Amino acid sequence: MVVRTRPPQTPVMPRSVAISPRRWPRRLAVGLVVVLVGATLGAQLYLRSYAPLAVGSGRYGVTPERLVVDRFTAEGSADGRFDQYYMRWARGATVHMAFPLWNEGPLPVTIDGTARTLPEPKDMLSVTLVGTGPVEGAGAGQMTDTPFASFTLEPGRGVQMFVDVTMNRPLDADTYMGVNMIELTYRAGWIPHDISLFMGESLVLCGGGACPP
Repeated sequence: MVVRTRPPQTPVMPRSVAISPRRWPRRLAVGLVVVLVGATLGAQLYLRSYAPLAVGSGRYGVTPERLVVDRFTAEGSADGRFDQYYMRWARGATVHMAFPLWNEGPLPVTIDGTARTLPEPKDMLSVTLVGTGPVEGAGAGQMTDTPFASFTLEPGRGVQMFVDVTMNRPLDADTYMGVNMIELTYRAGWIPHDISLFMGESLVLCGGGACPP
């Protein structure tokens, strides 16, 4: 009789272990995909609700001053105290408004411009973003010579904004138009946003009979 024995260097391994495939690389890959998808969805939800822009310290004002017939401090329920201007509309005149814009969030945002740069035929007036300037330091509150272009506003930083208000049709003697909001477009990460922002001041363009005496 011949007795066969396993060589001493060959390990004894149960058949179930010897033939089972290794699954941990696939499970690790699936887990990483799940984590990445969850993180992307979470970031997208956060960025969609991200609204860090607000007015703050800086220059506010309306020109030309020769058209201003009244100015006083008003109180708003949500906007606090602000300057209210009454201006008599003059044919062919463009009113200039200035306000400071701040990024109060933890992420940078890119300001692309106004949500609508061209007026529709039904619009009585148009509000156009024409330039920016420093809100602090040298030249604070003054518009640069460069026309408005898309720019990035870092966290905790501010910029001086300048807009032009133009009447597209004449005002009747006893009518008026109010301007205190601007529609801005900006991007937070890869998510675009539109925002209606109170400019921190209010302007009323009026016909002759609608203005205060």
